[in-house]
Amino acid sequence: MDQRASRKRRVLAAMVDGVFVLAFLVPGILHLGWEEFLDPHHHLGWTDTLLLWAWDVPPFAIRGTMIHYRGQTPGKWLAGIKIVRRDGSALTWQRWLTHRTLPFELGSMVPFVGGFVALVDFLWLLGKEKRCLHDILADTKVVKA
Repeated sequence: MDQRASRKRRVLAAMVDGVFVLAFLVPGILHLGWEEFLDPHHHLGWTDTLLLWAWDVPPFAIRGTMIHYRGQTPGKWLAGIKIVRRDGSALTWQRWLTHRTLPFELGSMVPFVGGFVALVDFLWLLGKEKRCLHDILADTKVVKA
């Protein structure tokens, strides 16, 4: 029996995780001023950038803790799926951070390349194994919880 999570559940989980993170970032964006944040000619200073990163600490810590104890992010928990190593063993938060999260988070921030990195990572999910590029790098798979 195939225990891999469906693509639909994985996309749903990613969307929920995105909303989860945005719920924490929106207060920081509102603090900086919505109009300035949306203005493509306005560049954030170092203090504003650090402030936005500080707003990302709580959701990052929550996701890391959930990965450590459950193998799930909030979105994966709601979708009924979890991340495991390819051999079925538990994914540690350290591996989640160094192999699965940081390379793609940092890669998506590179101007002109970031969107391409995120797109290629997602499109890999359409393959036969239903694994994103970050799954291959981290030697993980997403399965039904």
